[in-house]
Amino acid sequence: MKAKKIFNGIISVLLTVFMITGIIPAFSLNASAAKELSTVTITDISIPYPDTHPDYTATYGEGFQKLELPETDTQRNGISWMRSGKNAVYLRTSGTFMENASYTVAIAITVKPGYIFKGTKETSAVSCYINNNKANVTAVTGQDARTVIVATYTFPACEYYVLNSVGVKNINIPRIGETPD
Repeated sequence: MKAKKIFNGIISVLLTVFMITGIIPAFSLNASAAKELSTVTITDISIPYPDTHPDYTATYGEGFQKLELPETDTQRNGISWMRSGKNAVYLRTSGTFMENASYTVAIAITVKPGYIFKGTKETSAVSCYINNNKANVTAVTGQDARTVIVATYTFPACEYYVLNSVGVKNINIPRIGETPD
């Protein structure tokens, strides 16, 4: 009887050890199971045109999203605009673009659960494209670059869109005695 209790005790200890050693690799596997993003794309940012308001919406690719930040006078939805050049200044959210000025958009992004940006805690190794244009990627001071980055792109100088021709349709041909269309 005593031998049976000892045997059952040994079996219990062995089963516990096997269960624990079986669980530990599963935990470490889950911790590293995040999908690494090496390229991110952001689309649908409106191109700056004179006398138009900045666009503070974007479409984000798989695995990442806008960084939730409180709105300010110069930032909305994690997006801010700055007039480029030696008179660089952040554009107010209620402001408008000026002709012949170049503007830089800065977009703060973060990963969704189950994803991580390529790089280290201090530096990002992500390639980013804004409206199919190569953007600069920087880490945010005090943040893990594997979870939070800022993408910036400078648009060409702001110009009015020139129309070479205009067509008009659906106007009735004038007839004697009828009211003009």
